[in-house]
Amino acid sequence: MTMYILLWPYFRWLHRVKIKGREHIPEGDAVVCANHTAAIDPFYLAYGLGHKKKNRAKIMAKAELMEIPVVSAFIRSLGAYGVNRGKPDLKAIRYSLDALKSGKKLMIFPEGTRSSREESEAKLGAAMLAVRGGAPVLPVYISAGRKRMFSRIDIIFGETMSTGGVKSSTEAYRELADSIMERIWALGPGEGN
Repeated sequence: MTMYILLWPYFRWLHRVKIKGREHIPEGDAVVCANHTAAIDPFYLAYGLGHKKKNRAKIMAKAELMEIPVVSAFIRSLGAYGVNRGKPDLKAIRYSLDALKSGKKLMIFPEGTRSSREESEAKLGAAMLAVRGGAPVLPVYISAGRKRMFSRIDIIFGETMSTGGVKSSTEAYRELADSIMERIWALGPGEGN
């Protein structure tokens, strides 16, 4: 609720945010995966999820942000926790799985960093967490590119992707990660939305 209240004036008055597909947000746990083209995307995604307690998400953020005192305090208050990118971070993995198993949503940008192109490759983390946590994946498209003041921003939630039956293997994680990114980009412009 706090995040939504803090973000509402910014998104309501300074941007024309259009949210579609909120009915696809599942009850309970889910790995919420979106494209990531601008530093402000996590806030757009949190805003898109809305203010209902059942939709609040834990936010996986790069560990470097947790080293900046003011930024760290702010994003931690919003539900963010740090993950070391580029190597397995067992503490972050355990925290993520515990969050999913307790019925929470987990917000992850599968590419692991900002990327401005559709051909970018997803890392395996989001797929692995969804499979090992037994959670569905909720694909979300956020308007690509810079988010200028007074510009229109679309946040489009797609139908959830089941992870039931997906094996715990590198090959299966790669296939799921690729499917997640394909579904995210398919929600964007030119795909009937």
